[in-house]
Amino acid sequence: MDVVINHGDVHDPLYQECLAIRYEVLRKPLGLEIIDQEREADIDAVHVIAYVDGQVAGTVALYRERLRQMAVLDRFQGCGIGAQLVRYLETIAKERGQPELGLDARCSAIPFYEKLGYHCCSDIYEKIGILHRNMIKAL
Repeated sequence: MDVVINHGDVHDPLYQECLAIRYEVLRKPLGLEIIDQEREADIDAVHVIAYVDGQVAGTVALYRERLRQMAVLDRFQGCGIGAQLVRYLETIAKERGQPELGLDARCSAIPFYEKLGYHCCSDIYEKIGILHRNMIKAL
């Protein structure tokens, strides 16, 4: 399995691939679309994408000091792609001098983030109809 990870901004062609993955994994199952406010927030973000054997596999984005929009296509889940994306994003955050990285984790994803060194720092709350908790990691 050949994994290649790249990053760019909203003007980079990879951004459209990131949007497609986000829609497929995060929005479509909930009957939602990617809305204009999300695209506006994307302007200031770093968008990271993973390819496996030349196929789009997953994405994540860095919005200031927050990891957001983490999505790995079903057929690539459990292969370590998500962990590679997070580590790549953490490297970018460290290079920017960020002392920590936070995220809003779906409760079902908390064990994944805990394995990567994140810990919960909030009570459970609902966001887009799904239970979440805030998590943080010192870089």
